[in-house]
Amino acid sequence: MAAGAVAAATAILVLAAAAAVVSGLPAINVTAMVFEEGYAPLFGQDNILRSADGRTVSLLLDRSTG
Repeated sequence: MAAGAVAAATAILVLAAAAAVVSGLPAINVTAMVFEEGYAPLFGQDNILRSADGRTVSLLLDRSTG
């Protein structure tokens, strides 16, 4: 068997094993939350810019904050 075929067969076996492991894991429940619920700045509050609709946040980083 050529080296390329052995590598391909090995890759397929690794992917099959990984798929078997992942399929046995419980599903992760991801829930959206308001930015203020999940993030509490310790400093640099002036560097957090929220969008008008509240759906996105931009963090401004400079030498002193980031």
